[in-house]
Amino acid sequence: MVILGLLLTSTGVGPGAALIADIVVGAAPRHKAGSAASLSETSGEFGIAIGVALLGSLASAVYRNRLEVPDGVDGEEARTLAEAVATAEGLPPGRAERLLAAASEAFTDGLNVTAGLGVVAMVACGVLALILLRGSDRPREDDAESDDGAGAESDPEPSDEFPAPTGSVRVRNDDTDPTGRLR
Repeated sequence: MVILGLLLTSTGVGPGAALIADIVVGAAPRHKAGSAASLSETSGEFGIAIGVALLGSLASAVYRNRLEVPDGVDGEEARTLAEAVATAEGLPPGRAERLLAAASEAFTDGLNVTAGLGVVAMVACGVLALILLRGSDRPREDDAESDDGAGAESDPEPSDEFPAPTGSVRVRNDDTDPTGRLR
């Protein structure tokens, strides 16, 4: 099950991570592409660390809140699921089963609350992205004004300050090699 979960997660996260890295690096000037890539990776790792810390703390708080320790067991001996399992090993069979069942139920409740909160957060982010990115492929109003020349400065005409190019000018972009052929 763990392998299946990781496979599904990687399948969902992989394309998005590659797209985000491409967008970030592509938006940066060429001489700052390395800085942009490192900032993107660092912020991604930071986000993961904060998410794990916050959601893990929430799961732990729910576990401790919902754990109903059976009579004869000190609650401090079952603060975590691992402690509850270790404590159960030294208890009589009936009491150990009740402790393990209570700990398992509280742990599952913690995971369910955390997963539910994660789903709500992802849906909220998806809706926010739809709202903020809706129509982003249409030109903005100030872009439309610049098409007719109103409100925007046009390129300067050739003058003494900006002479027109003379002779043969060859423009090379990133998709061509030095001979001008596409890569």
